[in-house]
Amino acid sequence: MYVTTDKNLDDEIEGTVIEYSLSTAFDITTATKTSETDLDIGGGTLMDKPHAIEFKPDGKVMYVIRSQSGSVGVEQFNLTTAWDTSTLSHDTSLDIVKIKDDNVADVQIRAVTFKTDGTRVYIALRDYGRVIQYDLSTPWDISSATNQVESNAFTGEENNLRINVYGEKGALKWEQENPNYLYHLTDDAPMQVLKSGHSYNDEISLDGTKLPPGHPEGIFDSMGNIYKGVARAIRNEAFETAEFPSIEDGVRGMDFIEKTVESNSKGNVWVELNN
Repeated sequence: MYVTTDKNLDDEIEGTVIEYSLSTAFDITTATKTSETDLDIGGGTLMDKPHAIEFKPDGKVMYVIRSQSGSVGVEQFNLTTAWDTSTLSHDTSLDIVKIKDDNVADVQIRAVTFKTDGTRVYIALRDYGRVIQYDLSTPWDISSATNQVESNAFTGEENNLRINVYGEKGALKWEQENPNYLYHLTDDAPMQVLKSGHSYNDEISLDGTKLPPGHPEGIFDSMGNIYKGVARAIRNEAFETAEFPSIEDGVRGMDFIEKTVESNSKGNVWVELNN
């Protein structure tokens, strides 16, 4: 586990990275501090306000966000020993020089991640709710960044928030655009699709589920839209006839049910609906 800090006991700016070993994987209560290393970006100058950390998949390169006021960007460090931050040395930097149509880096950034092949880097802004995207002509090398794009959502995409968690025994995947499904993956079995509202879910999940399986949580909002249209009609306000079903629609629905029962009782024959 890795944590950044930008203050020492004497209150001087001293950006460091602290490395912990976990005797039990993913359990931070078993953490033991193994090293604390200065984030020297050249000439004895330490990073001011380091934030999120990201690693190249082989553990030989580390990326740290620099969120100093008026000077934001990403610092790249090489690690002589993979995953051992005590062996780091500064390599290069990526300065964020244009944000929200301004030529001044006047906001803070809070997250950095890469495309799986290292040919693209994504940097999340805290203040403007934007993501900056750069292409990397040399994979995993931020000094080769080109084609800066800023957008709330990339062309053709909607929200597309995805969370993937990978462990030694399996993985979990969740997509905000399909929130009722959680995908469980392992190497020795087909993918499982876990759905909300089922008894196999944990108690905390069931406690947060308001509807039986198969019903989207947003059904309450759809009912609210119907009530809104009815309220407009009652108050003599302008409304669209499609906002809520009419009495005629209700009678037709009841007639359909009666005719369905009648058809079944007669051996599943065609019967005529009343118009």
